[in-house]
Parts: sequence; C-alpha cells; structure tokens
Amino acid sequence: MDIGDSVKAGQLMALIETPDLDRAGAAGAGHTEQSKSALNEAQASLEQVTANAKLAGITAKRWATLQEHGAVSNQENDTYQTAYSSNLAGVGIASANVPQPRTMWRSNQANLERYRDLQSFEQVRAPFTGWSLCATWMWEP
Repeated sequence: MDIGDSVKAGQLMALIETPDLDRAGAAGAGHTEQSKSALNEAQASLEQVTANAKLAGITAKRWATLQEHGAVSNQENDTYQTAYSSNLAGVGIASANVPQPRTMWRSNQANLERYRDLQSFEQVRAPFTGWSLCATWMWEP
C-alpha cells in the first residue's frame, strides 16, 4: 500500500510482529487451562465427599435407630457415628480447597484477556474510508 491508495474503514494496513507478546499469550492460555483443570478437580472432589457424607449420615441415622432398639452394640453404632463426623470434616476440607483454584483461574483469565487486548494492537487498520496517508513497509533486520 502506498500513500494515496484508496482504503476502506477497518481495512488492515499493517501487521506488527511481537514474538515475545505472542509467546506470553500462549503461556497465558496454558496457565488458564491448567488452573481451570485444578478448579474442576477441586469441585469434583467436593461433590464426591459431599455425596459420601450424605450416605454416611443416612447410615449413621440407621445405626443409631438400631442401637436405640438394642439390636446393635454402642461400639458398633459409635463406629458409624464417627464415620459420619469424619465425612463431614472432609466436606469442610474440600470446601476450603475450592476458592484458591477459583481465584487462580480468574487471575489467569484476566491475564490472558490482557495479552489478547495487547495483541489486538499488532494490527493497524484504516480508521476511515478514504486515501492512505502512509506507505506500508516491512523492516527486516
């Protein structure tokens, strides 16, 4: 493209190469994907321990009823009551493990968006339809 050539608004006039920024953007995409996987894993773990705790609660309630009617010993009932308490503690631990990966994922997403915004400046486009006021050139080291 030369000075005086006709251009349309939004037409690509030049590309600026930014290899460091492109590499940083690719790394940012990888970090975002990794942190999303960690978040999914933490959420799945929470769902699993929650389901286990629910089952342990049902079982503990049944054993408590059996113990009340003298069908099982106190010790047998205590085993299931303790298992239920342990499962509830596991839910608390799994719940505490979700916010950190969520924060990392959101942070990595924000960084990736920033890299993509910066990469948008690699393209120089005509601001309006009319005549070009500059010549396109390529610098080679």
